[in-house]
Amino acid sequence: MRLHSEQQYLKSKKELEENEQYRAEELKKMKEEGYTPEMIGIAFCQLDCVLSGLRRDIREYEEAVSGDFEKEKVTIDKLGSHLIKLRIWKGLSQTELAERLGVTPVQVCKDERNEYQNISMRKLNRILQALEVEKLTIIPKDEYSKWQAIQEMAASSEKKRQAG
Repeated sequence: MRLHSEQQYLKSKKELEENEQYRAEELKKMKEEGYTPEMIGIAFCQLDCVLSGLRRDIREYEEAVSGDFEKEKVTIDKLGSHLIKLRIWKGLSQTELAERLGVTPVQVCKDERNEYQNISMRKLNRILQALEVEKLTIIPKDEYSKWQAIQEMAASSEKKRQAG
């Protein structure tokens, strides 16, 4: 997760808006000058990648704010990003989390920038307590698809049972 604060989110939204406007203006000029679709595609390749990344980051932050993500289960490789999403969803700033943990805001910022790389179980438990998270299931990465399939089968069986 690349956006860790409302300030970064607003900055990214503004950057996206400015770049989309720039792209639209340049596209209009290129069409007027007779550029082919292939030439236009090549010219915008890098900018379109940047725009795509900004849209993804903004969408991910908005999902975190709204709580539109699985809160109780996460694969081990996404744990750091998940902790950031939980903090954002709980409405805590990095400074507020730091206060709850008894560390400096700089430490929380550093941990989040590194997505809690090599986090100890002790530190993980302290963060979960500070975020008031009662349950978090951490699934090995290669087990997630099996777990998802089991959940889908159970949901399907439940629907059939209720219908019948």
